[in-house]
Amino acid sequence: MLFEGPLSKWTNVIQGWQYRCFVLDPTQGMLIYYTSKENMAKGERRGVVLLRGAFLGIDSEDDSTFTIRSHGKTFHFQARDAEERQKWISNLEEAISL
Repeated sequence: MLFEGPLSKWTNVIQGWQYRCFVLDPTQGMLIYYTSKENMAKGERRGVVLLRGAFLGIDSEDDSTFTIRSHGKTFHFQARDAEERQKWISNLEEAISL
């Protein structure tokens, strides 16, 4: 089952959070992200996080952020709130375990 929604992703280029539209595709083992809903509709993706063999990290001091470590890279994400983060974590854990 696909899971999608907005998250902010930390970028080192501008040293800040950037809003992105994300689609979690567990059958492909990928978290795909787009710069906008329009680009998502056109299939113009900005990037992909490979989930096979990935590790999730949860920040205990902040209830909206989490990380994914995949293939030597660490990706930082920020959900709207703790509830939204938990939805992402649950879906990501399931996708990683496939």
